[in-house]
Amino acid sequence: MREITYKAAIAEALAEEMERDPSVILLGEDLTPGGIFGVTEGLAGRFGEDRVIDMPIAE
Repeated sequence: MREITYKAAIAEALAEEMERDPSVILLGEDLTPGGIFGVTEGLAGRFGEDRVIDMPIAE
């Protein structure tokens, strides 16, 4: 069994599902630059900013 970090596993799962299903989108804060932990880094470039969408902070 391969060893993988949680961060890498989540990033891999997101990319895998976005490749498999074109209706999958991501909505959240700071997703395009990679999010706070870098999990979504590169997804906006790979799948487009119409599928990886930054949402404003609303407090």
